Amino acid sequence: MRLLHLATLVSVLSAIPAVAQEQGHTQSGKEVRLGWIGSVGSDCKPVEPQAVTPAKLAQHGQIRLVRGTVTTEKIAQCPSLSVPAIVVFYTSSPDFKGVDSFALKAGDGAERTYTVTVE
Repeated sequence: MRLLHLATLVSVLSAIPAVAQEQGHTQSGKEVRLGWIGSVGSDCKPVEPQAVTPAKLAQHGQIRLVRGTVTTEKIAQCPSLSVPAIVVFYTSSPDFKGVDSFALKAGDGAERTYTVTVE
């Protein structure tokens, strides 16, 4: 079975460039969900996510990776697709305000950078 990461599949099916950088906003000390990492086969069958490891840690907060299931409508050929995924959360240090970033590496070697603006 040929596997495609969801970001790549969305890119192929909708002609939107694959985004390897995620951005988010949050309040100081509050947890925010920044996104998720999951895969789906070309036949719309979800695939268990590969290991995800930090490639660069956040300097002003903590990241939390949670295994779960997400439902997406972003793939027209696969409506209401439920995908096992690694969900990415970030919480800034108390009283931090500014921009923080970190990077995660998926099992396939793809690296995703996350940038968070903390107010």
